[in-house]
Amino acid sequence: MPSDRENGLSSPLLRTKPSPEEEPTSRQRNPYMDWWLRKWRLILYTVCLLVASVGNTVFFKRMTSAMPNYGWYLTQLSTLIYVPFFATLAGTGITQQVDFELVRKFALMGVFDGLSGTFMVLGGVHTSGTLQVLLGQAVIPVTMMLSVMLLRKQYHMLQYLGATTIVMGIVLDKVVATNVPADSMDWV
Repeated sequence: MPSDRENGLSSPLLRTKPSPEEEPTSRQRNPYMDWWLRKWRLILYTVCLLVASVGNTVFFKRMTSAMPNYGWYLTQLSTLIYVPFFATLAGTGITQQVDFELVRKFALMGVFDGLSGTFMVLGGVHTSGTLQVLLGQAVIPVTMMLSVMLLRKQYHMLQYLGATTIVMGIVLDKVVATNVPADSMDWV
């Protein structure tokens, strides 16, 4: 039997019939199934993020309600857990790859984030769970307002509408909460 080289077909790409090892093992796939296979990880991670966020909010309020006199301890505990953990993940390579001006900006953001966590723990002891969620949402319109005033930033009309919707939701919640007895709001 003559070899492929003798027939002038030395390259496998020039063969007219594929060998049995090169035969496709499956038929044409369903495009709908292909979409699900590509997107399942994104959908799973989105659901996991939602569950973790809700759990974080609920258990944060339960933690501060269970230990109202230990706000400073709770603040330091989270710092002692997260800082060494993420420092080992970052390693020393960050100083070799990044401009120090950028590191300074991220350090300033870290200071503000740390202050936010400290104020959240200390204030969370005496704040209801629903108000904590509303205050977290109020960051968006306040940030927009300050960036318009201080940085002269312009936003799209839909972004202003979204910020207004958040503010109106907070106002509506506070108006409704004043008409509801305090005992019925302590379920969180």
